[in-house]
Amino acid sequence: MRASRCFFVEQRQAARKLADEISANAPICLTDHARDLMTILGLRAPQRADIPFMIEAAANAAWATDSGIVIVRAVMDALRHAKIALPSISTIERASIAGRARARRKTAQALTQGLTGDQVTALDRLFGVRT
Repeated sequence: MRASRCFFVEQRQAARKLADEISANAPICLTDHARDLMTILGLRAPQRADIPFMIEAAANAAWATDSGIVIVRAVMDALRHAKIALPSISTIERASIAGRARARRKTAQALTQGLTGDQVTALDRLFGVRT
């Protein structure tokens, strides 16, 4: 019994030593590669504080078009120009949608800015807006 216990203790110690060697020589993970690549390219990681910047870029693009692809491309170009690595596609998509909504509101304001109250009411009736 004693011999088998010594065998197991030796095996456990050998396994621990092997695990320590493997972790010490572990390959660099993808995150480390991405961080190194961003440093080489002069980029910084995206942050929550960049979202208003992305929305504004989307709104500027959406002023001239309603095409989602064009708006997303404008957001990505703005990020590249600002030397910010691209965030997840869902973040870009949400910022693009918010920017398009902002542009639509600005467009509506620009179109109705000089109208009288009666004209706005007539337009509301025309479009079926209930007051």
